[in-house]
Amino acid sequence: MRYTQRVTSPTWQLNDRTLRRSDAAAAAWIITWIAVGLAVAYEIWRFTALSESTIDSGRALARAGEGLSALAEVPVIGPRTDELGQQVTTTAGQIVTSGQEAGASIRGLSVLFGLAVALIPTGSALFLYLPFRRRRSRDTAAILTELRRDGLSPRLTRYLADRAIAHVPADLLLASRAGSPADSERDTHRLAEAELTRLGIAQANAG
Repeated sequence: MRYTQRVTSPTWQLNDRTLRRSDAAAAAWIITWIAVGLAVAYEIWRFTALSESTIDSGRALARAGEGLSALAEVPVIGPRTDELGQQVTTTAGQIVTSGQEAGASIRGLSVLFGLAVALIPTGSALFLYLPFRRRRSRDTAAILTELRRDGLSPRLTRYLADRAIAHVPADLLLASRAGSPADSERDTHRLAEAELTRLGIAQANAG
């Protein structure tokens, strides 16, 4: 009877703290600018108190005009007070209308400025960050799948080493002093391992 020895390949796992920190930073940026936008909108909205004061003044003036018009039946001064009361009432109506229009404009501006302050920085950040996030997740998933299937094969090692040239610190690249094929192979493995570390991919600890 033949017995086949089963070789257990290393288990690779992902622990991408760097990407989580990037996600947290992006979320903090978005939350901060949303809060700033709300604060700007609130501060501008508070100016509606001025328009409300104008409306109240206009309504008070309208009541005064109505009071003057009520004196129309009084002899001698009645006709004059009635005419004056109508003028005051007309002016009061214009003041109330202007106050209402100003309040509507202020509310519209508060919403507009609040949205602009909140959405322009957050939209720009998402426009730049989301493609990077998707690309990083896709690349990491593909590399992790390859590692779990074939391990750190020569083909994958060369690929990771080539990726590392654009990402790993300069001191690691400058430390490469390939004087022989063995040195070159060690440098390639070192760069590949540095790229795996950057991506947060490592072999699971044996338990």
